[in-house]
Amino acid sequence: MKRTLVLLPAVLLFAIPVFTQDTIPEPTQNTHVPYRIFRSQNVYTLLKLDTSTGEVWQVQWGADSAYRWIEPINLKPLAEGAKAGRFTL
Repeated sequence: MKRTLVLLPAVLLFAIPVFTQDTIPEPTQNTHVPYRIFRSQNVYTLLKLDTSTGEVWQVQWGADSAYRWIEPINLKPLAEGAKAGRFTL
């Protein structure tokens, strides 16, 4: 019984970090560039944003070139002729 009372808090202590949210801060980026890259929950998937029109692409990368591709998510321009840096995620 004593062993269970000691073991249970120890297991919970090490299990708590597994359930916490990702604490890696988003890197700062220049807001005056035409494109910005945002990370996602998937390690190999990023989001590419056109900051002047609001168009978004899913970018997947990997060690092998067979696993690299770009797929459009939103190709409808949200603004025409806007300055770079207007849209962000």
